[in-house]
Amino acid sequence: MRIDVQHWPLCAAILDSRGSEEGLRAHYATLQARLEETTGPLVALVDARRVGLHSFDRRRRQLAARLANRLKPHFHRVRAEVFLVRSVFADGVARAFLGMSPRPFPVRVSREPERALRWLHAQLPFDLEGARRALEAEADSQRVA
Repeated sequence: MRIDVQHWPLCAAILDSRGSEEGLRAHYATLQARLEETTGPLVALVDARRVGLHSFDRRRRQLAARLANRLKPHFHRVRAEVFLVRSVFADGVARAFLGMSPRPFPVRVSREPERALRWLHAQLPFDLEGARRALEAEADSQRVA
């Protein structure tokens, strides 16, 4: 995972697989391992555009649905409070995650990470400044690369 989020009050995961199926599987496995080791509430912030789920590729959407089903018991166990999906075309992924947990289990689809973070801050005790700094650092590292 690219960003160390240990200092956040909630466990967060940012997935980045460059759109490849192997990378997507690997990063979902990372999230699954993180779910297995945490006992607190979980926030997962996923940039669906960067993991390649923004495309309307049927095979990739089916893969996302299968992976979501594999994660289902872990989300139930830790009583995940929110799953943010950050992308223009992520509603199919959002629906998959909405379907895997009883409400309340808010999923927000947002083009703007800042807007998603403000919403999250209003819902939960969340370190908004820490999240903003982490996102800025990630953007800076991408510009350098």
